[in-house]
Amino acid sequence: MAIAVDPKCVHRYILKEDRDKPEGERTVFPIRAQTDRIEREASMLAAERRFWDSGMCILRACLDPWENFKRADGSDVPWETEPNGTRPTAATICRISERNRAELLDAIQALGNAKLSETDLGN
Repeated sequence: MAIAVDPKCVHRYILKEDRDKPEGERTVFPIRAQTDRIEREASMLAAERRFWDSGMCILRACLDPWENFKRADGSDVPWETEPNGTRPTAATICRISERNRAELLDAIQALGNAKLSETDLGN
């Protein structure tokens, strides 16, 4: 049976490096599935703004405000959006390490292909 992809459905994703931590110490990245529309939009944005790759555009479209994302000193990392408040700024996304951005992109793509289980999400 085919399963529809719902880009409005938000899934709580926990990075693999955080999954062994106690629940209150895990960083949670709420993600939505990448759809063909988001992929096309990301490609167009990347073409318009050469300094952004399509991965950055996909993260900006599919990532919702994080929970418990901390700096080394223990302070919260702020979630900053564009003036219209709809998407995070590129600087906000760049606060996530490149390795972790790659993991999040893989998870978003798997969600879009309906290949991500609750275990894969880290829940």
